[in-house]
Amino acid sequence: MTIFVSIASYRDPLLWFTVNDCYKKAKNPKDLVFGIVDQGSIPQHRAVEKTGFANQIRYVFIGAVDARGACWARHLAQSLYHNEDYFLQVDSHSWFDQDWDELCIQLMKSNYTPNPKKLYSTYARGFEFIDGKPTDTSYTKDLIYSKIKPGEVFKESDPLLTFTSDIMKSEYPVPACHIGAGFIFTLGQFVHEVPYDPCLYFNGEEQNIAVRAFTHGYDVLHPPLAPVYHFYGRNKEFRHWASEDDEMRTVRWWDMAKRSNER
Repeated sequence: MTIFVSIASYRDPLLWFTVNDCYKKAKNPKDLVFGIVDQGSIPQHRAVEKTGFANQIRYVFIGAVDARGACWARHLAQSLYHNEDYFLQVDSHSWFDQDWDELCIQLMKSNYTPNPKKLYSTYARGFEFIDGKPTDTSYTKDLIYSKIKPGEVFKESDPLLTFTSDIMKSEYPVPACHIGAGFIFTLGQFVHEVPYDPCLYFNGEEQNIAVRAFTHGYDVLHPPLAPVYHFYGRNKEFRHWASEDDEMRTVRWWDMAKRSNER
């Protein structure tokens, strides 16, 4: 069963660490196909070749100044999909558990819900580099559950709701109303049914995908334990809205964000 791994990277020094770890930790690495959108300063075609599995990588380079936000980049990454069985989306600063692919496919084949259109997502646990080695620094091994912050309502000036997270003890997946964009695992056909909206900028990405997944017949679920970790200590200078890049753009980041909110 093939898995399309979607990764959008913005000036991220951990991109190739993520790609190589994803491949190395998979039980069936030959079944992986990577769709990578690398937004940076210099094309990394040599890095692609050095992986040793370049024939499984579909790589697109975009100059950072020409980038138009996270959702735009994820939309481009999805355009590299070619009918793989499953779809995995992770951030470009991720670390994996051993045999992560087998665990994800088992979740999809489970009978926790009779609906074959399952989408598993959550905010990934954290990791850091300690003495140069990736180390699990998560504060819990329990299920991380997203819920709407008490008192939140839609406002004309703000189309988004604020979510918060709780810890829940559960050996089984639980129904969810929100997704974490740093870990999504579902059917490959999801790319055609619920493609990323390239006109969205950043805020609202997860809320948009969760609602559209539900209206397209998917059961959104939080897994009891996601096999992916997220590096939360990423330097803020590597953000799309950082002034160094944004000052050279004809359309500034706040104009992109304004259009996104209006949409």
